[in-house]
Amino acid sequence: MTTNTKKKKSAREKRVLVASLIVAAVMVGGSTFAWFTSKDEVTNRLSASADYNVTITEDFTPPEDWVPGQTVDKNVGVVNTGNVDAFVRVWLEGEMRMIAQSTSATAAASMASTTPTAVTDQQLLDANLNYKVGNNVYLKELSTDTIQNPATQTQNATSPAAYSEVMSVQAGGELALVAPATGNASYKFTPNQAINVVDEDGKQYQLAKGTEYTVTVNSSADKDIAVSGTTITIQDVSKFRTIDSNTFAPVTDGLYIFRRNVDLTAGSPAEGSEDDYEFSGYYVKTISGTQHYFALEYDNTSSQRSDYVLPDSVVKVTLATNNTYTVANNGIKMFTATQDTVENSGLTWTLLKGITKDGVTYTTADDGTTWMKGATALTAAEVTAASLDIDDAVDMFQVKRTTGGGAGVLINIALSNLGEDVEEWTAITDTGKTTTFYYNNDVEEGATTSQLVDSLTMDSTVTQNDYIAFDFDLNVFMDSVQVTIDNDGNESYTSVAPWSVATGTTYSDATGATGTVTNGEIELIAWS
Repeated sequence: MTTNTKKKKSAREKRVLVASLIVAAVMVGGSTFAWFTSKDEVTNRLSASADYNVTITEDFTPPEDWVPGQTVDKNVGVVNTGNVDAFVRVWLEGEMRMIAQSTSATAAASMASTTPTAVTDQQLLDANLNYKVGNNVYLKELSTDTIQNPATQTQNATSPAAYSEVMSVQAGGELALVAPATGNASYKFTPNQAINVVDEDGKQYQLAKGTEYTVTVNSSADKDIAVSGTTITIQDVSKFRTIDSNTFAPVTDGLYIFRRNVDLTAGSPAEGSEDDYEFSGYYVKTISGTQHYFALEYDNTSSQRSDYVLPDSVVKVTLATNNTYTVANNGIKMFTATQDTVENSGLTWTLLKGITKDGVTYTTADDGTTWMKGATALTAAEVTAASLDIDDAVDMFQVKRTTGGGAGVLINIALSNLGEDVEEWTAITDTGKTTTFYYNNDVEEGATTSQLVDSLTMDSTVTQNDYIAFDFDLNVFMDSVQVTIDNDGNESYTSVAPWSVATGTTYSDATGATGTVTNGEIELIAWS
């Protein structure tokens, strides 16, 4: 019998082997194989210096007190102090704080029951608007401070060496009307020469030169005029009007009107009146024990008018057969002023061509057909007389108030370098927007644009009736965007595309940019 060399596994061994395989399978199913792997990482660095800095540059020294016809230099441009070329555009806006005479609703007769409130605003105080009588309604106070005449000036024997604003208002030598706040009116004056006075009974009195007299107006007095020592009593002002303008001083509060110079304007002071004099005055109000002289609403719009003259319509003069006259308050009002701040939406900006000759600025539209002197159109004859030449014109922005007081204020902003050539600015105006100025070249690293704003001038047609005081803030805005460069290093206009999008963009006047590119460098931009 042959013996088998390969020993057969017993049944038990087979069971052990199967169990081992099952355990191995379970272990494999519950574990993670550890594969051999390999990783690599390469960093490709692109370096950039983010020094993008484009700013406004200007040379400007504001004057302490700007007057009509005065030109103030304000040189404005844009400088690129960064290291990235840029496109730039500029626009102007403004804001004006104005204190101007208002159409008064404050009757002089109402001052007796009015309690003015002192103001603290320094700009109002500088304009002698020291008290207010309502919300944003201010009274102008006349100064009693005297101004010394120059020592070199020869004085008339009857003229003082110093004069005040109050003395100027009461100049003329006649008291035309006095309306006391309460009771009887009273005032003082010192004659500069002897005066003979005759009452209704023919009794004569002599007022001595250099003596101070107190006059009381009492409608219940027994006689039309009576003099007792230095006291004078009259029934009404028409009985004794003579005063000395330099020494007149009210004692009681109330309205005082003085007859002044002969007015050469036909038809004044009221239609149908034969009297042709100007009248001025003030209202005296005692506040905290001190007398204050408040100005009345005056009208000096005519070159023939004196200062502080009342409008013709508010003084009613009645002449008697004996050439005497009476004066009635026909609606005399207080001089009042208001102040307001008008933002850019309250200003009108007009791009004009203009020329300044002999201190007068003339402007015209681009076509040069209608020339303006301030806000007044010139006739053909006036243009010829002024010898205006469109070839001499300069570009300017004219700024005018369209809301609030001081609507006559015009400010001319002289512009430079407007045109289509390189280093010039293209002016583009869209409806409802301020003109925007686009530079016709990219501004390279370290470069400065040509000048855009040259100077500011308050138009010479602006008068003292247009404003009492104002501040004008000229705001210059600049917008820039980097010049884009393609794969070949050529400059392009891609980055200005957002400027042509109207929706949601305030200054989006440009619809695109094209121009001359030489060797990949932008040389000239044409804005459209």
